[in-house]
Amino acid sequence: MPSAIPLEAEDRSVLMRNFLKRIVNNDRRSKQIFRMYFDRKEISEEQFYQAISN
Repeated sequence: MPSAIPLEAEDRSVLMRNFLKRIVNNDRRSKQIFRMYFDRKEISEEQFYQAISN
């Protein structure tokens, strides 16, 4: 597993804004990722940011 490089707060906020726009636009994959991290806690914060940066 590659070592985690912490994201700067600014980078995280940009990623999160773009991610939330996708949720608003009814993107199914984004909604699944959101549920996995925020609702069910199935993935870590690092995995969450890695998933939304793709």
